[in-house]
Amino acid sequence: MRRFPRFVTAFALALTLGFAAQPAAATAAPLAGSLIENRAEAVWFDPVNGLHARFASNAVRLGVAAREALRLEQDQQRDFPPGSEARFVHRLTNTGNAVTTYTLTLRNAGSDGFDLTGLRLVHDANGNGLADAGEAEVDGITLAPGAAVDLIALGQVPAAASGDASLTLHAESTVQRIAAHNTDRVGLSRDATARVVKSALTRAPQAGEDIRYGLLATHHGDTPAQPLNLTVDGVAARYILLSDVLPANTTFVSIAGQGVALHHLSGEADTVWHSGTPLDASRVDAAAIGLTALSAGQSASATLTLRLHANASGTLANTARLRDAVGSTDSNTVRQPLPARPARIVYYADPDYAQPKGAAAVGEAFFLQIDAASCNRDPLRAESLVLSLDTALAGDAESFAATETAPNSGIFRIDSDLLTYSAGEDEAVPDDGLLGVAKNDRLIARLPDCGGGAMVEAQLLIDPSGVVFDSRSNLPIASATVRLIDVSGDGNGGNAGGDAQVFEEDGLTPAPATVVTGFDGRYAFPRVAPSIYQLIVTPPGAYTFASQLPPALQPGGRTINPAASYGRPFAVNAATGAVTADLPLDAPAGRGLVLTKTAARERAEIGEFVDYTVTVKNAAGANLGDVSVTDSLPFGFIFETGSARLNGAPLAPTHQTATLVFDIGNLAQDATATLRYRLRLGPGAARGDGINRAQAASVAPLPYTSNVATARVQVDLGVFSDRGIIVGTIAADCAGTPGIAGVRVWLEDGRWATTDSAGRYHFENVLPRTHVVKPDPLGLPAGARFIALDARHAGDGASRFADVKNGELLRADFRLACTAEVEAALQARRTLPAAAPLPPRQKKAQPGEINPAALDPAPAILFPRRGRHPAPGPDPGARQRPGRRRPAAGNQRRARAGNAHRHPPRGGSEGGRSPRLRGGRSAAGREPPAPVPARWLRQPAR
Repeated sequence: MRRFPRFVTAFALALTLGFAAQPAAATAAPLAGSLIENRAEAVWFDPVNGLHARFASNAVRLGVAAREALRLEQDQQRDFPPGSEARFVHRLTNTGNAVTTYTLTLRNAGSDGFDLTGLRLVHDANGNGLADAGEAEVDGITLAPGAAVDLIALGQVPAAASGDASLTLHAESTVQRIAAHNTDRVGLSRDATARVVKSALTRAPQAGEDIRYGLLATHHGDTPAQPLNLTVDGVAARYILLSDVLPANTTFVSIAGQGVALHHLSGEADTVWHSGTPLDASRVDAAAIGLTALSAGQSASATLTLRLHANASGTLANTARLRDAVGSTDSNTVRQPLPARPARIVYYADPDYAQPKGAAAVGEAFFLQIDAASCNRDPLRAESLVLSLDTALAGDAESFAATETAPNSGIFRIDSDLLTYSAGEDEAVPDDGLLGVAKNDRLIARLPDCGGGAMVEAQLLIDPSGVVFDSRSNLPIASATVRLIDVSGDGNGGNAGGDAQVFEEDGLTPAPATVVTGFDGRYAFPRVAPSIYQLIVTPPGAYTFASQLPPALQPGGRTINPAASYGRPFAVNAATGAVTADLPLDAPAGRGLVLTKTAARERAEIGEFVDYTVTVKNAAGANLGDVSVTDSLPFGFIFETGSARLNGAPLAPTHQTATLVFDIGNLAQDATATLRYRLRLGPGAARGDGINRAQAASVAPLPYTSNVATARVQVDLGVFSDRGIIVGTIAADCAGTPGIAGVRVWLEDGRWATTDSAGRYHFENVLPRTHVVKPDPLGLPAGARFIALDARHAGDGASRFADVKNGELLRADFRLACTAEVEAALQARRTLPAAAPLPPRQKKAQPGEINPAALDPAPAILFPRRGRHPAPGPDPGARQRPGRRRPAAGNQRRARAGNAHRHPPRGGSEGGRSPRLRGGRSAAGREPPAPVPARWLRQPAR
């Protein structure tokens, strides 16, 4: 089979890229007390107005009743020597849907050989199978749905016991009395016996990491243990084995202890062992310590290290064993939960499983692999599972067996390649071993998760393509030109904005980057390299692209990509997987109601008001009756009662909740109604999306439904925000503290601000923490030197710390030392440049204009005396040429005490406003002077 170059990526727009399918979301049983809501939705096409519409039914809600259930595992039979303590490990799982309390009872069964004494039931909190110090005895326990608990049943075997004994563990729910029980059978062993204890040394194992176990064996028999006849490295040997069969989804790393370190290889006889480091650790299925002798009362220990597979999941269960020529003794079973990792199904293009595949052509073979560690239950053999494959359009349904690639791998593959053939609707034959598919079909693989989770799914597109269609009628559009451009140039050799480099399905044959749709409206760009792309459509006739209808209002059954379907750039890479997009085109405006909606503000804070305008136009070609506007308010927005106006007249909504309904009344042909109203942002407005949606409708005999118009307002927290503001000035420490304009000020996060004419700057939206503020020396006067104002300068006036607290307005000032050089530089900055000479041709002088030649050579704005303000009026205090009168003295008044700081002089304060000069006559009856050019003004002396 031909292989595709690695740089070529499948694209079918639809763009199709080989990808690893993600598992479907888990479908857990609903919890007791939860509500199940069901709602029907009708979708139809209105041939009169040419729009699609949706209507939802009322919601039906059902409460989920509590169901108590449990699972208790499991019946066991073990032998113990007289005088020892019998131990059995059980697991109780709440399989119901409600939090349940269970009563637990452990008792001896009647009519057996003997009874165990000192019965107790211990909660195995750490799951190591041992009753450790501090673990509590229990006679009842409460579990959440799906939760499980390990329990250890303990009892003393009498020294004079004979025959057999039985224990019964009974669990029962306290409300619905749902019960289960286990029976443990105790046998006696008077031969050489031992006790084996296994413990987990790694508490929270993670996939891909090493995990360590401790093994301890103690001999309790009257006679020494007898060695086994073994073969070690091809040589006969005699050992007592303290061994451990590796659990599923692990690989052997090492074993060390009081004996010879041994390992066993998969497929060899159980008497054949090897020492030293294995050549292939993946073949090791058991590890052991070989002991030459083990006498009564002696103990032996070992430490086993394993490595978890990268795909390990579920519960890790492991048991050790002590073996001699007489028999064997098992340890407790250690169970450790692993992080959940759902199974994955991946399609491949080649039998080497090297190139993932997201799309295939009809008749093309492909391969399928399942990564499911939870299905790897037996580490000693290659297991099998059944996978179902269905096609969405052709309706085929097949089942295939997938076999594990090797024992303990957790990777399953279907033994043969999968073949497809072209089949129309209802033409496919189920269970014939072949997959009947249709063009633009979806092949869906499903696998029940072996860990008891949700069904796992993965899809493969068959001959994917996009469709250019009418956004109103949903019909395909022929003769539309579709062009694919490479926005970033990563896929066409660096030609950003040029045509994409497209290949046919074989990945080698070049294909055009511009196609014209046929009668079915289909187009396709089979394969492209990963990059950023954009679709450009040249519509036929009067159609327009991109569609103005949002995705929610597009006809059903179409694949709408929010970016690609609307001509916006979109990515094609391994992360996006298969990208498919149908392209809606808008037909010329048809008949019906057209609705537009705007908000007076783009941003608002909580507690503020926003005015909205809704315009309804009758484009039906006839008068419409009983037109209404339904307006859904954003979450947290509140209608301001009495604020609604229809064409300027007050109008109250007939329904006023989170949805407003306004009765517009009859709307004449081609008439437009304008509705305005005001909303207030309530405390919860920040939790919503701020989108207001409105739709208009008329009643029979001409029932029309308009488009859904939206307006979005960005909600700012304002004073409720924890962000702060930093304000400050950069000024010289001279008389009047003149500000330094044009200096860039930096924050440590890279933001900067530039000082205004008064030397002021500020930063908004500042996080509440300590920041560093520093002016840029490039914007300072020559010879400038900063002085430290307070301790937050840390001794260096050229920077300072700013300790911003929640919602704080913090001031951070900087001062330059007042040197002669700095004063000269500031004076030079205040001197305004000369204006350009007037052009030779001037317009005719107007009444009130000033002749520049007649002015004083050194004119200036007159500032009021200290303690006085210029009175409002059109006559500015401008110094006149000699011989002319000054403004009337009545234009100045004494400043009221305490008001000077609130009414600064307007004539020349830096950063303030110049007096506004207006035409007409002044209050004194004189013609006011015309505006004075800037070059005739100067700043007052400081």
